[in-house]
Amino acid sequence: MTDKITKAWNRLRGQADDGRTLDVLVFQPPEVDHNRERAAMDAEIAKLGKKSLDEATPHPVDNYLNAREEQWLAAVNGAYADYQPQAGWRIGESKARLARLRTLYQYQRRRANDLRRARNLALMRIFSGGTKDPSLIAGRGWAELIYLGVLVIAAVADLVAFVQVLETLMPLETSLRQTVLVTGFTVIALFLAHSVGILVKKKRRWGAGSCFVAWLALGLVAAWVRLSVGSKPVAGGGFRAQSDAGADQANPAEPTGIIVAAIFLGLYIGSGLAAMIGAYFAHESEGAAYRRILRAEKSAIRRCARWAMRYAREIANLRAQIEQRQAAKKRLDDAQDDLHALSAELKQRARIAIAAILASPSSTDAVLEDDRRPHTFRWPPREAA
Repeated sequence: MTDKITKAWNRLRGQADDGRTLDVLVFQPPEVDHNRERAAMDAEIAKLGKKSLDEATPHPVDNYLNAREEQWLAAVNGAYADYQPQAGWRIGESKARLARLRTLYQYQRRRANDLRRARNLALMRIFSGGTKDPSLIAGRGWAELIYLGVLVIAAVADLVAFVQVLETLMPLETSLRQTVLVTGFTVIALFLAHSVGILVKKKRRWGAGSCFVAWLALGLVAAWVRLSVGSKPVAGGGFRAQSDAGADQANPAEPTGIIVAAIFLGLYIGSGLAAMIGAYFAHESEGAAYRRILRAEKSAIRRCARWAMRYAREIANLRAQIEQRQAAKKRLDDAQDDLHALSAELKQRARIAIAAILASPSSTDAVLEDDRRPHTFRWPPREAA
């Protein structure tokens, strides 16, 4: 079951199994058992007595062998007649597959060539651009990988901070809803910060300013919510803080809400600045475009190679079909010659056996003469008038 699913998936992706063998129809003429025919001929001669043979009938079994020969030839020619339309159908089917594979192969070649030209243009942009940094074609460096690691850590920190805000704001919500809201909040915040760095790098001030304002507003709103809900005022002024069991409950609480909100806002600003600075230094549109085109070109070359293999194999299959059809005519002629030779051999065998039965030179003169073939031979068939 797994193999079938894999083959179906590869077929959808255009990666069908390349291990298909050639399927060539070979003409096999029906075989005649020579030893069996010799034994049958000996049995027929054994039925003849010495008194049933004379010089007037020198070839008593020739007509019988002529008829047998026509039966053999009819079977061989009938098999050849059945082979011809089947071979023609296979050749036509192979030509149809070849036309389809030629179209697909040419398309893959054009796509690979287009991507190669696009890669060359992207390479020219790298060397002729403002940076002229050849290292951009090498792929991601350690700095970009470090930036990605920092971005992941910042995302985790934002998730934890936003979870505290939502738990304080919506304590009755389910964990699933809180998780969805926190994830969305974190993704939006990091995306805005990342976009600020990219847009500043591209010198798009209005876009960068808009994203920065939205990012800052999102953080300030979250900090305000954390400050407003997380700190509860008391009668004596200030804020009530969670304290140990032995703490003095009469004293005003320390402003723990402000501290927590400040920590949250600092973490938010720090992660955002890390995302902005990392995006500014890590983003290289020319290098990213070059690497993206290079990956697409590699995939196109692999697909082109697979289709080229199938196309070449189908050409070989078509040639083998045509050559096998041509060889079938030679095989037919060889089979007919073999049957003619078998018939002549059996006739000579019969004459020698008759001569042995007569045991008289005067009686065997006519027996050893060549066959005049009195039987009417009807092959090849007469052409229609």
